[in-house]
Amino acid sequence: FHEAAWVVLAAGCWSGSIPGVPPLSVEPRRGQAFAVAGSLVHRTLSTQRVYLVPHSTGETLVGATVERAGFEVANTVGGLQQVIEAAQEALPPLADCHFVRAWAGLRPSTPDGLPVLGPFAQLPNLIAATGHFRDGIQLAPLTAELVRHVLSQPVEVSGRQVCVGASIGIAVSGHAESADELVRAADLAMY
Repeated sequence: FHEAAWVVLAAGCWSGSIPGVPPLSVEPRRGQAFAVAGSLVHRTLSTQRVYLVPHSTGETLVGATVERAGFEVANTVGGLQQVIEAAQEALPPLADCHFVRAWAGLRPSTPDGLPVLGPFAQLPNLIAATGHFRDGIQLAPLTAELVRHVLSQPVEVSGRQVCVGASIGIAVSGHAESADELVRAADLAMY
């Protein structure tokens, strides 16, 4: 083992099953999706049951189920059928498209649907950044900034003060005065 001032727990749906880590209620939710040839939409089309996203390859990505399937990452006929039916209802021309491929993945889910962010009371040098469910891509810049902020706080390691924030995190200058400013700063860091 190596001594570290901070450890960031960002293990997705596996975050709740790491030995030695305080218990976390983070579980996997399987999502099944597929791609068809052709650009059926020019921007994301989303309903309560399905979303269709244009891809730079000229394909349209269609997804996705939300299933309790443990850590099983596999497509099922029933899961894909559910997505296909919802997609055809939203966009009937989909029925004539050529099927390209299907995939399945796991999303980290929490009981209240909110991510787990920040230090653990039992291990204050362990920072959680997990449980983002379907919003991980959108929340990544803000999560990185929040973790960077925690990492920039001095901590005592082996009897000496250490501050690691200067070398870790995303490049966002200044300090946010409000949550809105923090969101704007994190958004700007993506570009």
